[in-house]
Amino acid sequence: MKRSIVSISFFRRPISSLKGIGPGWERYLEALKIRTFWDLLVHLPLRYEHYRTGPLHSLEGQLSYLWVKVQEIRPFNKFWRVRCVCFKHSTLEELSLVFFKKPAFPFRLGGQYLVSGLVEKDIFGYFITHPSIHPKNFPEIQPVYALTKGLLSRHISGWVQRIFESYPAIPCWLPEASGWPQTLTWPSHRKALESLHFPKEDSVFLETCRKRLAFDELLAQQCALQRLKVASEGQISWPLKIDFSLTNQILQDFGHSLSPEQERAWQDIQQDLSQQKPMMRLIHGDVGSGKTILAALTLAQVAGAGLQGCLLAPTEILALQHFETLKSFFKETSVDVKLVLGGHRCKQLGTITVGTHALFQDKIEFDRLAVVVIDEQHRFGVLQRLKMSQKSTQTPHMLFTTATPIPRTFEMTLFQHLSINHLGHRQGHRPVKNYVTSLDKEADLYRWIGKCINAGQRVYWVCPYIESKEEDPATFVPGQVTKRYQRLQEVFPEKVGLLHGKMVWKEKEQALQDFQEGALPVLVSTTVIEVGVHVPLASTMVIESCQQFGLAQLHQLRGRVGRGQVPGHCFFVYDQGHLSEIARKRLNIIRSCDDGLRLSEEDWKLRGPGSLWGLQQSGMPIYRFADLMTDEELLIKAKAWAETLGQKHPERASYLIDLFQFGQPELWNAG
Repeated sequence: MKRSIVSISFFRRPISSLKGIGPGWERYLEALKIRTFWDLLVHLPLRYEHYRTGPLHSLEGQLSYLWVKVQEIRPFNKFWRVRCVCFKHSTLEELSLVFFKKPAFPFRLGGQYLVSGLVEKDIFGYFITHPSIHPKNFPEIQPVYALTKGLLSRHISGWVQRIFESYPAIPCWLPEASGWPQTLTWPSHRKALESLHFPKEDSVFLETCRKRLAFDELLAQQCALQRLKVASEGQISWPLKIDFSLTNQILQDFGHSLSPEQERAWQDIQQDLSQQKPMMRLIHGDVGSGKTILAALTLAQVAGAGLQGCLLAPTEILALQHFETLKSFFKETSVDVKLVLGGHRCKQLGTITVGTHALFQDKIEFDRLAVVVIDEQHRFGVLQRLKMSQKSTQTPHMLFTTATPIPRTFEMTLFQHLSINHLGHRQGHRPVKNYVTSLDKEADLYRWIGKCINAGQRVYWVCPYIESKEEDPATFVPGQVTKRYQRLQEVFPEKVGLLHGKMVWKEKEQALQDFQEGALPVLVSTTVIEVGVHVPLASTMVIESCQQFGLAQLHQLRGRVGRGQVPGHCFFVYDQGHLSEIARKRLNIIRSCDDGLRLSEEDWKLRGPGSLWGLQQSGMPIYRFADLMTDEELLIKAKAWAETLGQKHPERASYLIDLFQFGQPELWNAG
C-alpha cells in the first residue's frame, strides 16, 4: 500500500512544483482553478483540431502542417511576408507566411521549418496567416483547451507531457473480466487519460477512453457512498413515539384526506421516526403536490415527544409562509412556533422554529433538536446543511423536501443515501394554460390583466433583474422589475405592488400581504416568489424576458398560479430580437409539457447538470468525465461493483476515493 500512498501524494503536488511553472504561469493557471497535478490532468481538451499534409492544391481551406524552406523575408504592403517553398512532396510549391508585423521568430534564408495553420489562396498564391512553428514532430490531431489570457494550448500540452514523464504506478480497480467482458477492451487508467490529451487514434477509441475514466469516476463516488452508508449505521437519534392527538388535529385543519402517495410517505416517516437510526428521507413532489402537510405532521411528532424541531426555508417569504401555516395548524395546542430571520433577534427558540439561513448562526443553539426539515434542500450548500445537523447532542432526523424534479440517475448517485418518496399532482389538479408571446404584445397583456383585476383575481409579473444598468434612467430595459413596476403603475394606479430581494423585510411582508388580501392585486416581482408562495386566487403569471430562465425555473414560477379553484394561465414573454435557438427550444418544451421530471431532463440536455442544479453553489460534485444523461449503464455497473470492491479490496477503494476527491463523506450526511 506504500506505493499507492506515494502516488496519491504525486497527484496532490502543487502545480508550482512542476518544472517550467513559475509565479506568472501559476497565476494564469489559478484563473482556471488548476492548483495541483491532478487538476491539470483532468483539465481535458474542449475539442481537437485535425491537421493534414500533402500538395498545397489539396489543402486549400484546411488546417495543415508543411515543411518549408525560406527563400525571402520582406515587408509586403502593410504586412511582412516570408516567401517559402514546400518540400517533402512530389512537387515544389510556393507558400507565403504572412504576419501583421515583423515576425518575432528568427527566420533565416535557406532555413527549413515545420509550420502549421489554415491554408488559403488569393491572387498571389497560397498563404498561411500567422502560422505556428514547431519542432520536428507534429501530431496531426491537436488538442484545444479552455484557456485564459496569456495561456496557449501548447503550454497546457507541454506541462501535461512533463507530468506523464514521471507518472506513478497505480492499482487496478476494474471488475474481473468474467463479470464484465467489456473491460477487456478498455485501456488502462493512464492510457485513457494520456490518449485524451495526446490523441493518436480515431474518435471511437477516444470515446472508449472517456468511458473508462467515467466508470472510474462513478465507481469512486459509489465507493464513497457505500462507506457513508456504513458509517451512518452507527449514528443515534431520538426514537419518537407517535402522538395521534396532534397529528389528527392537523389533518382535521388540513380540510381533506391525504392522497395515496402522501399516505405512503407519512407511514414511511412515522416508521423512520420510531427508530434510533436517524431518518434521512427526501419528499420529492411537483409544485403544489402537498409536501408542506407532511412537514407539519413530522414536526407535530417532535412536539408531542417534548423535543424540538426546526424548518429551514431558502427565502424570508417562504419562511414567513411556513410560519403562518404552522401557527394555524397548532393554534389550538400548546406548541410554541417561532420565526427566525436575518437581522431579527430571537430571545428564545420555540418547540418548532421556522427560519432562513439565520438559523446557521453559532449563537442560535437548540437544547434537544430532534428533527430538521429542510425545504428546497438543493438551495442550501452541503456545509450549511451539515452545520444544521450538528446543532444537537444527538444526530437529528432529517427530512428534505424539493419541488425541483430529480432525474433517475441523480437518484442513483447524489441521493443514493436518502430514502425517497414521490408525490404526484394534487387531487383535482388542472394544468396551467401556457402562452408564448413577444414583448410587443404588451397592450394585449394589459387588457388581460385588467379583466383579472375586475374578476377579483391576482396576477404575478416576474422579471429577472431588479434595476437597469443603463446610464440613462429614462431608458426602458426589458426584464427590469423597477421599470416594469413604474409602467404598470401608470396603467393600473394603486393596483400594483413591488417585491424584490433588496427591500427590507417589513416592506416584503407588507407587499405580500397586500397581494394576498387584494389591496394590490398585481405583484411585480423578481424570482423571490419562485418557491412555496401559495395564493389561491392567483390566476395569471407573466414572465418577462423568459429567455433568461431555465426550464426548471420556468416550471417553478408557473406553479405559483392555478393553485385554488381559479384556473391558471402563464404567459412566457420574450424580448424582441433576443430569442436564441436554445431559448426557442426551451419555450417550445415548456409550452407543451407539464411533467416536471421530463422538463428537468430536457433542461439538463440544454444547459448541463451544473446549470440546472447549481452544483457548485450547492456543494454537489461536478463530474469531469461522466455524463449522467448518457452513462446510466456505467453507473449501474459502478454501483454493483462498488460494494464488492469495498469488501474484497478496501485499499483500492480508498485509493480511488482519494484520487477522485470523494474523500469527504461527512458532507454527504447533510443530504
